Amino acid sequence: MKSSARIRELCVDWYETIVCSFFVLAAVTFTATVALQLRTPRMRIAVHSGVEGAPLKALAKRFCDEKGFEVEVVELDYDELFDEELKAVSSPASQFDVIQLDDPWFPALIRGNTRDSSRSPRLAQVKLEDDEWSHFYDSCRRVCQYPYCKESSDCHSPYYAIPFVGNSTLLTRWAASAVSPQDKILPFENPRFAMRIGTANSIVTDFIQALRMIDPNSLGIEHARELSPETKSVFEKIAGLGKQRSLGAASMDDFDLAIDMRSRRADSSIVWSAWTMALRNLPPDPERQPDGKSLVFDVPTHPELGAWLLAVPVSARHRSAGEKFLRFAASKKQVEASVEYGNPPARSDVLEDKEHQWPQHPSFERQAASLSQATPRPRMWNWRSLEATLGETISALYAGELTTEAAWSRINDEIRKLATEP
Repeated sequence: MKSSARIRELCVDWYETIVCSFFVLAAVTFTATVALQLRTPRMRIAVHSGVEGAPLKALAKRFCDEKGFEVEVVELDYDELFDEELKAVSSPASQFDVIQLDDPWFPALIRGNTRDSSRSPRLAQVKLEDDEWSHFYDSCRRVCQYPYCKESSDCHSPYYAIPFVGNSTLLTRWAASAVSPQDKILPFENPRFAMRIGTANSIVTDFIQALRMIDPNSLGIEHARELSPETKSVFEKIAGLGKQRSLGAASMDDFDLAIDMRSRRADSSIVWSAWTMALRNLPPDPERQPDGKSLVFDVPTHPELGAWLLAVPVSARHRSAGEKFLRFAASKKQVEASVEYGNPPARSDVLEDKEHQWPQHPSFERQAASLSQATPRPRMWNWRSLEATLGETISALYAGELTTEAAWSRINDEIRKLATEP
């Protein structure tokens, strides 16, 4: 009996030791996990799901590896990205610590999508050394400032974002040689022109570029401006293309247009710099025989700016970490690294680096010229409303559902309405 009792006693002691050890291990593991989470913030970054977002994902990984931060990248399509970012900057606790935004969204996001300019900015001010800012193209820097400055020579507005994607428009063509920068090339003149269609952002790209070739002040920059009668010729051309269906290709997707250009189903197209770089990575169509022509890139008259920016909401949970990420992203070293992932640089000391040359990107010289001359879309808080009207109206014009006069008048009516919108 004594032997049995002793065995039971030993078993109980062993059981208690195991249980106690389990709880101690669990407590240690929990404490270590909490300590790690406190020491390593988990940042959330909202990015565009497309060619402009891919290099940013690679940048986030480098930031994790070098700085010891955890980063969650959230990819969203164009419209959803704006909507979620507007919620984030309007919230007392933003769900994102860093946001990637198309530059015409900046006036809406910094104000919380209202006309009230007396509101405190919803984006955190960005602090870089003055000599660092001087390396970014003026066109890209100015869209990061609030209030916007049309001229940079005497502007002291603070910065609330950094330029990341140095996008501006280029006319891409299959030709024997590029044209002189002084020549005026209209995008719709080629009967095999590849054009974006649809009611969203895409069709507006081609439309604004064509408008500004006719009237450089079309739609305005600092605020919305009614279209001049001279711009009716652009409406007439789009209506004519719709009737003849004479486009080389038509698509709502930039990637499809890139494929159409590479496969020679189209002879010319207006493209963003990011897609110019992507075109070089697409394999040639084996069914197409060489004819002495190659893809050349021309700078259109009055190129259009389409920069993508990075910003930190004031209400970001990890605001300090987000600000470190922006400084990391703005550095020359990281901008150069992002080029390898297809990101068009917004820094002149990278895009025009004579020592590096960038032989795999022969379009860089033209990209630099385009960025140097580029003008942004109107800096208005309700740009998204005007963009929607532009897309719907031009799509209806192309489909033959509106006359030239009706389409032109509808857009001017919308501009007048938005100019007085409270």
